[in-house]
Amino acid sequence: MSRSRLLTDEFDAHADRRSAHLYATDAQFRDTAPLDAVTEAIRRPGPPLAALVATVMEGYADRPDLGERATEPVTDPDTGRTTLRLLERFDMLTYGELRERVGAVASEWRHHPEHALESGEFVAVLGPAGAVYIVVDLACVRSGAVSVPLQAGASAEHLAPMVEQTGPRLLVAHIDHLEVAVEPAANAPSLGRIIVMDHRTEVTTHQEERDSARDRGVARARGVALDTPASVIDRGRTLPSLPQVPDGSSADALSALIYTSGSTGLPKGAMYTERPVRQFWVDFVPGRGVRPSIALNYLPLSHMTGRGMLFGTLAKRGPRLLRGVQRPVDALRGPIPGPAHRVPHGSLHLRHALPAPPRRVVPPDRDGWPSTPRLRRAPRRRHSSRTASASGCSTATGRRKAGSSPSTDGCSARR
Repeated sequence: MSRSRLLTDEFDAHADRRSAHLYATDAQFRDTAPLDAVTEAIRRPGPPLAALVATVMEGYADRPDLGERATEPVTDPDTGRTTLRLLERFDMLTYGELRERVGAVASEWRHHPEHALESGEFVAVLGPAGAVYIVVDLACVRSGAVSVPLQAGASAEHLAPMVEQTGPRLLVAHIDHLEVAVEPAANAPSLGRIIVMDHRTEVTTHQEERDSARDRGVARARGVALDTPASVIDRGRTLPSLPQVPDGSSADALSALIYTSGSTGLPKGAMYTERPVRQFWVDFVPGRGVRPSIALNYLPLSHMTGRGMLFGTLAKRGPRLLRGVQRPVDALRGPIPGPAHRVPHGSLHLRHALPAPPRRVVPPDRDGWPSTPRLRRAPRRRHSSRTASASGCSTATGRRKAGSSPSTDGCSARR
């Protein structure tokens, strides 16, 4: 037996013992247990991606789903400027609430009087992982749009060819990345509007960023409108709902277009059809047992590892604690709801309350798990990367070139 097989078996044995202990002693852990009926339903071959997502959302409608670090506005008496202060709690969103917001956003996109979004059109998203980001991504699934997650932290020059190649009808950008987003948006004739995530009108810098975008980039972008998720959701709630499964949905329909980092040349778009994306919901780590999953997400959603961990946790009914802040360590200050859980690199072990970020690794107990309610980082692992083809596009899982002949104009494929 190989060493890797031995290590895997040892890990599984530890996980089984730990799970048994938590099932017996931790009510919250028991409450997050996946339902057999939902697990069996999503593992049946055949249902399209949108139907699978609907099954998860309906099956766990009353259970907590996403959590973000709570904040409150604070005004400096000397400068008069208002900032956000982190609070000692998370704001939680249930699966049912998430589903309702996703449906409202998808309806608003489809029925917008000036910038209606059709199935197969592209939606570019720029920003850190957050509840609004996930609403947007799932609204793409519901409406049949293609999600194009852009790399948060990249320069406008780096993002420009991605926006130019995909020709998005809609750009969703976090307020902290709005200044960068409007530069490539100015040269995208396909773009009709920009939705600004996590914009708080009472925060001074947020208003300054939005005013600057409106006066500079958006004016130069031929009248592209600025909008907010709250406004989109409010309008969508008054509009007809979309079908549960969008037109054109199939295993080979394009679901996401994810660009490489461009470290060895121009960024290349990897085409992810519904087939591999669906597998991330069903079984992100093949062969692992179905256990409760509570995780803190800080990996970017412009990488399939981050997306796979997110979708895999949601499908297991695990609450996903999103960073909701620019520094991942800020999400760890204060109480974090959740038992310890073994998760891959990119997430963290959680166990009840964490008063402050740890400064050292906690000594393990006899089973090799943390013996105190503190944080222990997961072991770092190298993840194999997917290399896009020289034509500028490729598909993941069973790679299929986007076109029959090489091309250098990027990925402009539609469903």
